[in-house]
Amino acid sequence: MSEQRLQKILARAGCGSRRACETFLEEGRVKVNGQRAKLGDKADPETDEILFDGVPVRPSERFTLALNKPCGYASSLAQGVAARRQLIPSLPCTAETGLIEGLSALLDRAYAQTSELEALLRDPSSESVNILTAAVHYRDKVLPAMEALRGTVDQMEQRASGACWPYPTYAQLMFNI
Repeated sequence: MSEQRLQKILARAGCGSRRACETFLEEGRVKVNGQRAKLGDKADPETDEILFDGVPVRPSERFTLALNKPCGYASSLAQGVAARRQLIPSLPCTAETGLIEGLSALLDRAYAQTSELEALLRDPSSESVNILTAAVHYRDKVLPAMEALRGTVDQMEQRASGACWPYPTYAQLMFNI
């Protein structure tokens, strides 16, 4: 790998935004190969030893987590509401509207929880040299975030039609192995 600006390396490792990492460099919280780094310095994350607040910074593997809405479920509900209201403008369609709003809110919550989980997994303490520190981080932060995300996805699964749910259900995972 080639040399890159330190704020970019730190940001990709999950230490903060590039602007925040520039502040860390100005505050003297970053060392490269034992030397205090300054703004504008470059390093090779594969060969140089980079420390942020005394913790080694390792390049993280980039990954993408795709989260799909159930196939056409919300849009078909919305089209049904629009068609009914075209026939009878005063028709409330409260149940369908509630389902659409509920699924949309759950999807927004799942997206936010997924982003939070990704940030926790990029946290330097998740890859700490001290195994106890890493274990405590996973127990106290990562596992509760995973449980919260699972609860949200379970609620989405309950509201979506089984024919439209693109993933195996919990029951299928447990009993159809």
